[in-house]
Amino acid sequence: MSPSRALTRGAVLVLFAGTAACGVDSVAPKVELRDALAAFAEARSGSVVVSLASSEEDVRAFLIAAGEDAAAADDSVLRDLLGAELAIAYDHGEDETGTADDTSRLRVLFDDEDHGELRVVDEILYARVDLPALTERFPDMTEGVDELEAELDAADLGSLQETAEAALAGDWVSVDMGEGSWFAEQQKIMEEEGMPLPEDVGQRVMDLAGKAMDASVAVRRAGDRLIATVNTREMYAQVGDELTELLAEIMPGAEEGMPPAREVPDQEVSASFWVEDGELQRVELDLAQFRDGPAGHFVICVEAADGEPIEAPDDAVAVDVEELIAMSGATPQLLPGGSVGAGGTDVGATAMAKSISMDFQVYAEMEGVPPTVEHLPMIAEYSPG
Repeated sequence: MSPSRALTRGAVLVLFAGTAACGVDSVAPKVELRDALAAFAEARSGSVVVSLASSEEDVRAFLIAAGEDAAAADDSVLRDLLGAELAIAYDHGEDETGTADDTSRLRVLFDDEDHGELRVVDEILYARVDLPALTERFPDMTEGVDELEAELDAADLGSLQETAEAALAGDWVSVDMGEGSWFAEQQKIMEEEGMPLPEDVGQRVMDLAGKAMDASVAVRRAGDRLIATVNTREMYAQVGDELTELLAEIMPGAEEGMPPAREVPDQEVSASFWVEDGELQRVELDLAQFRDGPAGHFVICVEAADGEPIEAPDDAVAVDVEELIAMSGATPQLLPGGSVGAGGTDVGATAMAKSISMDFQVYAEMEGVPPTVEHLPMIAEYSPG
């Protein structure tokens, strides 16, 4: 198992164990839940749908208690919120060590209608946003979309014209992220400049999750569900030292932000789990329990299901990433073979690669997140000409 996959699966188990729920009747419920979570985390394929399982009145009370103004609790806003779903599907393929045959899909739905989708198939990212449907559902977006269309119509987009038209029409566009692509080269540079993950990091995360589950989580059966409970301070005290050591290895400096156990809230956190024939079916977590005093309910619901085929759309318009970067104003552009920017800045390929890699790291550290391609626009804006 690759470290990244094991890390992901461990994180799933930590999430469910860390948000888990209430008083122990016997060992059996805890074992049943632990086995179901482990099976879910180890599955090669699967799907989940994330939604809200609360009434309009409960969500309104939660938003007001959270300090939102009356507009946030408007009936139409609540209907859209309660009608929203995030559907995620994945298949890790047959190769247990690589990711080339992995596929995934993420869909955004309102009232069971698709409004946007991402797919990854054969290391190509496909994206589609149904702007016409979104502006119909959210009229306040119309002015911004109209302005964007006007700006694109007035611009000389060259080879990107077809891409822009497809994106605005809600059609598929695609970006190559496989070997030899611009993104793959960027990832390679960042990995070379950064610190590689220890080979056993995934297993260590899994071990920490198991330790937290065994030592800190109490589980009882209530009808057709399992209710688990955890005291956040007690769980942190069980795994805090080992977690700090692990962070120091994989993200030096991050461990300094780990608080002492006495500063972690002393709070009981509950969640409900539905398990059938050893398989996890559903999880519910009420965020209102994290607030002081009455706050309605804001129940996050995750429904799990079997995997499903994920195929590439056959009509996607390919995005020329290097052309897009050049047009956005990134003067030195990094090409797989090494080059200088369109503006003629004489920068060696190695020095340029290191500079861009350092920029990714700097912006990521400023935001306290790992470096991703989302930092590219900032790097492009301030790259030297």
